[in-house]
Amino acid sequence: MFSKMEILAIQREWQAAADQGDWDWDVLIAQDWVRKYCPPGVAPDHWAAFLEELDQMDTEDMDDTEIQEMMPKPGSYKDWQERMGDRTESLHNQITALGLSDTLCHLEVEAEKDPENREKQQAVQEAQQPMNALKAHLWRYRQLDEPENLDRNREMWMLECLIYQMGSEEELEQALQTLEKAEMETQDIAMPDPEDLEDLH
Repeated sequence: MFSKMEILAIQREWQAAADQGDWDWDVLIAQDWVRKYCPPGVAPDHWAAFLEELDQMDTEDMDDTEIQEMMPKPGSYKDWQERMGDRTESLHNQITALGLSDTLCHLEVEAEKDPENREKQQAVQEAQQPMNALKAHLWRYRQLDEPENLDRNREMWMLECLIYQMGSEEELEQALQTLEKAEMETQDIAMPDPEDLEDLH
């Protein structure tokens, strides 16, 4: 993935910050030597541990192959299927929260009391739009294969790690969905039909 010279350059970036001690994932991911280079599916702290191990070795006589064999392999912490499982659960939780929001529940109760009132029915439909959009995203996400574009895959993985660490903050969630949608376009995954979402689970 990286040549010996590239890895040693990354390690020098790590050395410049290594005296700061142990970090949580969110702090680690803010470091360029993690955010720009950590392979997808490798835990950020495992990547840091690899650079630390390398720092204690005499690399002068090591060739590219020897160093690459030491590197954590993509997916060694979580492979694509495991990542998809975590992401699916996260999206499900967000859909459930939207469906149970006080505003939507109130509108649904009012619409049930007066089923002939078009304004109340429309209000329910409008309130359901964010939830339905997320359902459509989840349906498309399930069709994804692991991105072949390494940079996009790494960016997605870093955001997945941050969401795991910090929860589904809106800024993180929107950034990740933007990358996922771009990959859906790359893989030519169409939008679902409405009936595809009726029994989504």
